[in-house]
Amino acid sequence: MNKTNSSLAESELRYRRLFETAQDSILILDGDTGKIIDANPFISNMLGYAPGELLGKNLWDIGELKDILASKLSYEELQKHNYVRYDHLPLLTKDGRNIAVEVVANAYMVDEQRVIQCNIRDITERNLLVDAQHMAAKMEAIGTLAGGIAHDFNNILTGILGNIGMAKRKVKENGETWERLDEAEKAIVKAKDLSQQLLTFSKGGSPNKKVLSIRRLLHDSATFVLRGSKVKPEFTFPADLWAIEADEGQIHQVISNIVINADQAMPHGKVLNIAAKNVVIEENHFPLPAGNFVEMSFKDTGIGIPQEHLTRIFDPFFTTKQKGSGLGLSSAYSIVKNHGGWITVTSQLGIGSTFFVYLPASDKQAMEETPVAVEKMPHGTGKILVMDDDETIRHMLKTMLTLGGYSVELTQDGKEAIAQYVQAREANKPFDAVIMDLTVPGGMGGKDSIAKLLDIDPNAKVIVSSGYSTDPVMNDFKKYGFSAAVTKPYTIGELEKTLHNILM
Repeated sequence: MNKTNSSLAESELRYRRLFETAQDSILILDGDTGKIIDANPFISNMLGYAPGELLGKNLWDIGELKDILASKLSYEELQKHNYVRYDHLPLLTKDGRNIAVEVVANAYMVDEQRVIQCNIRDITERNLLVDAQHMAAKMEAIGTLAGGIAHDFNNILTGILGNIGMAKRKVKENGETWERLDEAEKAIVKAKDLSQQLLTFSKGGSPNKKVLSIRRLLHDSATFVLRGSKVKPEFTFPADLWAIEADEGQIHQVISNIVINADQAMPHGKVLNIAAKNVVIEENHFPLPAGNFVEMSFKDTGIGIPQEHLTRIFDPFFTTKQKGSGLGLSSAYSIVKNHGGWITVTSQLGIGSTFFVYLPASDKQAMEETPVAVEKMPHGTGKILVMDDDETIRHMLKTMLTLGGYSVELTQDGKEAIAQYVQAREANKPFDAVIMDLTVPGGMGGKDSIAKLLDIDPNAKVIVSSGYSTDPVMNDFKKYGFSAAVTKPYTIGELEKTLHNILM
């Protein structure tokens, strides 16, 4: 072998080693026909083909690139420039998965044959991260607005719910008037659920977490939602399913919203397959850190979701239904994200959709809960100070608590409440408890007043009240010095029970 042939052989060997070990997927195409004449192992692994199985195929035999890649690269742009780059192209793997790829193609001559080298990189997970960032920005944009609306809405509902509760106690139970009031009360509770979904968008909301059995929560939530529906749930759980540490009410909301979506997608019934399993997330898989997670899946056989809607279904207020607020799936997204998890969906028209929810697993054991019997509250006694900036709520609470046997005085902000508390102590007529609104626009709310009040009286019994149920103070009220918390809107019974518990 002469020196020239030896150099060529070494050069070819170096090229072959680089080609075989490259971290990019590489295809070599015939420049005239578009047929694959060489493929490195990385492309075979990415697309799910055996080594050598790609050789001789056209690009349109392995994906959805016929019109986009094969024709354009071979016959148009590459003819002019011998180089082209596409930042996002769809590609179909052998097992039917859709992935997004980035393609850099170069055309050159080898032994008088025109060839095209395509370097292909899977950017599916990178796109997931970008989508997650875009979604986070959308959520933040409406967070403050939604929180403010929900707060004002809950104040209005508190006044309505309280007055309905008092009216029910003035009429004969189960009579016609009582039944009308009871129906109105149920409607307010539904409005409260809508307000709660708005609150999941508000900035700074934190879940009130405890260790939960996701098996029980999935079963109870789905069964409740589908009661009376033509859709029947079927559950699949392993015996060793990990527990999660989460806010039970919020995760119930996530499950309910997904199940409602599946129920609406199957108007003629059928089965909703609900499963959960333990998964270990490796590095760079989804927008999640490495660790142990519980995966929940909800597989329906409904109408499916059009591809053009898949990227928008978690957007706030986006809906294709005639009835619906467009808040269900977006609130589910927000809740799961606030729990350090991830929610995603796959769908095919006419075949169905599968939602996947990933939540961090807990190494603690979930405790089985026993129902607590609801007791009828005895007639109350004591002197109560109420602080709320909403005049309707102040007067409603005075009427409500006076009917319950309490003596009540009213204030509209924290400064005035502290002054009245001091005057009552100095007159030797102290308050037995204080009910304080958490925030007062333009004034001192309960959050700013509690420390000053406890400096005056370390034994003060203070209930914090707010329409911001996701505020950290409401979820961990004792840490901030409060004795209890009631979330607006609340019923007369809920407030009576809270007062009874801190005064007994």
